[in-house]
Amino acid sequence: MKIAICDDVKADREELKAALFKFEKEKNIEFTILEYSTPKSLYSDCKAREELKIVFFDVYMGDNLKDNEKSLAFNLTFQDSNRTLEEDEVMIIFNKIINDVTKKCHATLRNM
Repeated sequence: MKIAICDDVKADREELKAALFKFEKEKNIEFTILEYSTPKSLYSDCKAREELKIVFFDVYMGDNLKDNEKSLAFNLTFQDSNRTLEEDEVMIIFNKIINDVTKKCHATLRNM
């Protein structure tokens, strides 16, 4: 599975990479992680972009967050190679992802 991390702060990229490698080892799955320091470099790498399954971008750690908190955005693409997915199918998977991340990572969703 190809994963991209796009963040201008190298330390943030390294921290996320370490967490992904830990998850990879615990779950016995294999990742290929690509790093980008700017959105432009990510989006200019068209070949890699087509193969990406998960993109983490701009880990934010600002004044409105506690010291041990980060705001992380990511992009997921749901697709089937044989047919168009129905919205209810996607939402079942999406909600499972949200529930798993919330429980396993002690995460909370920002107000949308």
